[in-house]
Amino acid sequence: MWMQLWKDRRVFGQTVVELKQADINTLLEAFLGSRSDKPLGELAVLPKDPSVPLSNGNAVLVMKQARRELLVGYRHHAAGTYQTRLQQTLASLELQHERVLK
Repeated sequence: MWMQLWKDRRVFGQTVVELKQADINTLLEAFLGSRSDKPLGELAVLPKDPSVPLSNGNAVLVMKQARRELLVGYRHHAAGTYQTRLQQTLASLELQHERVLK
């Protein structure tokens, strides 16, 4: 997962990633909790704010398909559209997450 976000940083014009693997593990644990069927292969990490390097305070989990769509959207429409689409994606992911937990 870390290698993917290292590659993705270039899309946002970033030269560094301030997020460590331990930070990703904490993010995953907060999102997935003690689920036994952890869909790690289906998740990706993206920045909340693409103008700032990816860091512990600037990271969100999204599904990989949403990641692809967000990256394409960013390349074509820049940050404004990215922010809007990211918020929609996160709202959708939260609903899915709540359904799984019930």
